[in-house]
Formats: sequence, structure tokens, C-alpha cells
Amino acid sequence: MRVKVYPADKWGCGHYRMIWPGQALTDQGYDSEVILPGEASGIGGVILSGRIATITDQTDDVDVFVFQRPTNILAYDLIRLLRGRGKAVVVDMDDDLTCIHPSNAAFRMLHPKWSPSNNWRIATEACKLATLVTVSTPQLMERYSKYNNARILRNCVPERFLKIERPDDLEPHWGWAGALQSHPDDLPLLGVTASILQKEGFPFRIIGPPDGTGRALGLDRDPEGPGTVEFDDWMDHVATLAVGAAPLADTAFNRSKSWLKPLEYAAVGVPFVASNTSEYRSLQELGGGFVVPNKSRAWTSVVRRLLVNDAFRTEHSEAARAMAAQFTIEEHAWRWWETWEGAWRLNQGLPAVAS
Repeated sequence: MRVKVYPADKWGCGHYRMIWPGQALTDQGYDSEVILPGEASGIGGVILSGRIATITDQTDDVDVFVFQRPTNILAYDLIRLLRGRGKAVVVDMDDDLTCIHPSNAAFRMLHPKWSPSNNWRIATEACKLATLVTVSTPQLMERYSKYNNARILRNCVPERFLKIERPDDLEPHWGWAGALQSHPDDLPLLGVTASILQKEGFPFRIIGPPDGTGRALGLDRDPEGPGTVEFDDWMDHVATLAVGAAPLADTAFNRSKSWLKPLEYAAVGVPFVASNTSEYRSLQELGGGFVVPNKSRAWTSVVRRLLVNDAFRTEHSEAARAMAAQFTIEEHAWRWWETWEGAWRLNQGLPAVAS
């Protein structure tokens, strides 16, 4: 079986869901090819009036095509035409794009009203056309299984994250790795705790774009941090946090979020404190972190304990890494292949799993 994989971007989502699993499968001897954004797709076609009218026969040697987050009308056309040729198509959706917060930078970019040729409605229609839809959480499974066959592929981390060394002289600070533009209602949850702990000598750091984060936290200036960093260096900077925060506001969009953020912290040995969502609870129950209600007293108490007690923090740092070691992309890549093979079987009129 030959599979071609088309990630939607070269950033986090593209790597975790498509690029790294696809490359791991190639390294393990599977016939999987990842086509990065901007590279030649290997599929010829004719575009008329902004739509793909036909595609060429360059698809004959491919059994399964995998597309991530196909919000663009051209991606939809491609899926429709490939299905018309009898090809198996898998669509991966790692978020519920219909529930993006209006303050999120992606809201207008993916709303049908403002973006008629690139939006969440097109992605939904693409899911209906696909042979199989893959998601990262049970909540997304419930969302997309009403349109089509769906399968959960849990987010994992590369093995190399487990080998990133933590600084020996960590200062007693805590922080958040993320971008305010895509988490406008999450970071403010930490404001009171950040203010209290800062007065106690425990500064807050931002791993990501700092602009506006101080205002979101109610502080008099933006927290310190490395600023915007290259994607390949991201986790090295995350590893410099003594404690990592994973706040999520109680919104429809966040209720379907995967456990990836605290898993990232855990992979580099950063004990995490996270909002009490079902996904974060599932990870916490395996060790290495804490979940708390979105109340400043709860956040302050747990974060402070980790910061003032070096032995306690070290214990949970080690436990976090041991837990994360159970969820490496290299160890779980076969699940991606098994899922894609299931799509091929469904396309042949067979059960998704061989009996």
C-alpha cells in the first residue's frame, strides 16, 4: 500500500499530526511520502475559474491520500475528484473549527462570511466526502463521526524531546508556552496567580510572542522570555521552564482540545499544572502533572508548591518524562498506518480491520 500525506502547515499541528508520523513510517520501511506545503503535490490538474476541473493520472500508484484540515476550496475539489476516481482519502481534523473564539486570529480567516473560499464549512464538506476522518480526542470523534467514519489518533511527541537536557541551574519561575493570538481567552486565567507569585519572587515567563501578554495577565509589563523562536528550537526553550502552565477556558472549542500542551511539557521534564479538562485529566492520571479548577487560589497553591520545593518539583519532572515516554510518535506510528490501511479497506468494501 502506498500513501501520500499532505500536511496543512509546517508548524506544530502539521508536524504532530502528519509530518512526524509520516516520516517515522518511512523510516520504519512503510511506503509513506510526506508532501510539505509549497512542494509539488505530484498531482497534475486543470484549474478553471478558481476551481479544479480535472486531475491527471499521476495518482494511479497511490492507494491512500491523507489531507489535513482541508479548509480551502481547491483541497475540497481535489478530494472530490480523487474520490471520483475511486481513491481512498483520509481527512485529519485536530480542532473543531466551527467553535473558534471570535478573538482568535483564525476566526475571520476561517469564517465563511469573511473567507468564502477558505473556511470551516468547506472542511466539513470535505469530511463528508472522505473515506475516513481522523481526530485526536473523543469529543472530536463525536463531532465528526456524524458525518463519516472516524478514528481517534492520540497526539504523541517525538522521541528526541525526551533527550533534551534541562538546565542545571533553573531559576524558580513558571510560565506558558503559546501564542496569545490563538489563545486569547486562556492566558488571562493565570493573571491573579501571576501577580501573586511575582510579588513572592517567582516571575512568570512567556515562551512565544510576548506582545500583549502582560495586559492579558493584568501585569504592568509583558513577561520576559525568548520572544518568537524558530520552530526547531521551540522545545529547547520550553525545557527552560521550572513549571509549565496549560490553562484552557471553558469553551466549546477548548472542550475538544487534545492533551498535547501538557504532554509537550512532560516530554522535556517540565511538571505541568493544567486546567481540569477531560483530556488533561487523562494525562494527569498517568503521572507527572496536576489538574486544577480555573480558580486563582487553586492555581496559586499548586504552582507555588512546585516552585518552593525543589525535591517535589524534581520528583514530578522525572515522573512527567516517564509518562511522556509512553507516547512517542516512533512507538505509535503504526497506529497511523493501521488507520490509513483501514481507509483503504473501507474503500474496497471491506471491514476497516481485518478479521
